[in-house]
Amino acid sequence: MKRLIFWSLIALTILVVVGLFKNKSELENRDSTLNNQSTDVIQPYLLGVSGYVPPHFPTPSPTETFNYWQELDEYAQIYGIHVDWKSIDTIDALASQTSLPVELVLGFQRPEEWVSEIDALKVNIAQILNKHKHIKYLAIGNEINLLKTKYPNEFQYFIFMLKDISLYIKKTYPDVKFFVTFHYDSLRGKAFLMSKASDNKAQMDLIDKIEPYVDVIGFTVFPFMEYKTPDDIPEGYLTELSKYISKPIVITETAWPTQSKFSAKNKALSDAGYAWNESQQVGYYELLREKAGMLRDIEFINTIYLNDLRNYKQISAKEQPLFDSLGIRYNDGSEKPASEKWKNWLNELSVTP
Repeated sequence: MKRLIFWSLIALTILVVVGLFKNKSELENRDSTLNNQSTDVIQPYLLGVSGYVPPHFPTPSPTETFNYWQELDEYAQIYGIHVDWKSIDTIDALASQTSLPVELVLGFQRPEEWVSEIDALKVNIAQILNKHKHIKYLAIGNEINLLKTKYPNEFQYFIFMLKDISLYIKKTYPDVKFFVTFHYDSLRGKAFLMSKASDNKAQMDLIDKIEPYVDVIGFTVFPFMEYKTPDDIPEGYLTELSKYISKPIVITETAWPTQSKFSAKNKALSDAGYAWNESQQVGYYELLREKAGMLRDIEFINTIYLNDLRNYKQISAKEQPLFDSLGIRYNDGSEKPASEKWKNWLNELSVTP
């Protein structure tokens, strides 16, 4: 989706600021930290954060950038980097800042790439994985059901590519779990806010075509694109996946917005009855926690964006209401009520049984 393009556009900002703070000894100790984590702690899944959004993004101060990486461990047991497959410098910059396990989603989104760029993709994968040993999950292709809708005649080439890359990963990097991501709500045919009516069709059968080539199945999960409040989310949401999937699942991005008022450009949202808020966000994460406990086999859940993309309370014609207020903290880094809920959830998962 547009998020991959967005991260490519901010790559220069990342490279300017994130390389200032990690000292050499921290980086040299990274792998030993990962390998020596306590084996006494047994938990059903990890909680994490995806995306690089420090306070006052997109223009954080050096101090805010430093604090972002220092505070990340309070909110995450795994970190998600989701960028285009050619964004090697951005991946290096971000992966070098954290000792957390990393899940990496590489956008490989165009039919011409599926046909002619496979060897180049393998070169980039090798460069990334050989350098960053703490990358534990690798996805090629983001929200691929949307790609099938966009490129119905060419999607067969994505499947051919996926089979090739899957064999390469299993042979060369057997300890890295390979996957793709689906946009869950569109896969269900339930993503009113982002789909044309003609595109809003269930595609759950697509999972069967992909599952043989992956170790886990990834999903981005944004129920607000169909449901106006968490109370509207149906009972079978997420838990229905057990009917379609035999392998473990991972949630690479999920969120609930808190923006309740919109500019004139987005008046249609207000007219349709959308008015998100902090209480709804808390309710969503409470519901998600309940759903996670019901899922048969889930390995991690990542909330997208630690901080909001912008100060959405300052109404602007430049607002992007589906993305601006997804953080569990405000744009200035202060906490929303859901932030404490998230940290409590994480801490309880981490308790030694």
